[in-house]
Amino acid sequence: MEARKEAAGPHMNTFEKGEAGRLGGPGGAWVRGAALLGGAALVSKAIGTLQKIPLQNVAGDRVFGLYNAVYPFYQLLLFLAAAGIPTAVSLIVAERMERGDAEGGRRLVRAAVVLLGLTGAAGFALMWTGADGAAAWIGDRAAAAAVQASAAALWFIPVMAALRGYFQGLHRMEPSAVSQVVEQTVRVAAMLILLGIGWQAGWSDGSLAAGAAAGSAFGGAAGLAVMALWWRRIRAKAVVVYRRADGLQPNAPLWPARDAGRKGREGRAGLWPEMKRL
Repeated sequence: MEARKEAAGPHMNTFEKGEAGRLGGPGGAWVRGAALLGGAALVSKAIGTLQKIPLQNVAGDRVFGLYNAVYPFYQLLLFLAAAGIPTAVSLIVAERMERGDAEGGRRLVRAAVVLLGLTGAAGFALMWTGADGAAAWIGDRAAAAAVQASAAALWFIPVMAALRGYFQGLHRMEPSAVSQVVEQTVRVAAMLILLGIGWQAGWSDGSLAAGAAAGSAFGGAAGLAVMALWWRRIRAKAVVVYRRADGLQPNAPLWPARDAGRKGREGRAGLWPEMKRL
């Protein structure tokens, strides 16, 4: 078992550190990552700015005002749900990788995902049940539906932030950059589609504002899906490394129950406890 871990360790660390050598060393990886994140931020900002034009022109001033009045509540709860944990994940994962502790980094991000999932759920419950109070504080009871629609995004975005922190700790900025653009694009697209449907159906101003706010949940779900696909890819890479360390072919079946009568069954059975930890 120890020999297997020692054989797997260097390969896993090379991949999970973002293949810095292939990019010209850690400095090259950092510059490329910063450029990717900067470009993604600019694109996302442009998309977010352009959304205001159809929102006001199609839905009208009152809906635009309701949306802008509700958004700070959502931003506050999102901030409280994350509470700097993604940044801490990034820093600690980077430290673990420097020590060659890839498994420790994965354990950390799993714990962060659970924690932020719980805080996101708590934020959702708070916004949902407190929607009437928030609307009264805003001064327009029609804002309650928009507050509740915004709350749905808290199921997705905090968890996505934890995964972003993990990949940034690996010096892999592509997942964060791509998920950021996808999140913003889907958010605005969903908002416009719901506004169009609501306008044709004759929704009230409160319902139109809720439709616009619901775009954040669609965007968050899309961004989280991108991060989940990248996480799955990393796990698949780790599977191949463990197979090779155990003397198996990369495309050999992994599950012992499906390999009855095949050579090497004992080796694969010994591999399964290791893979359960990924």
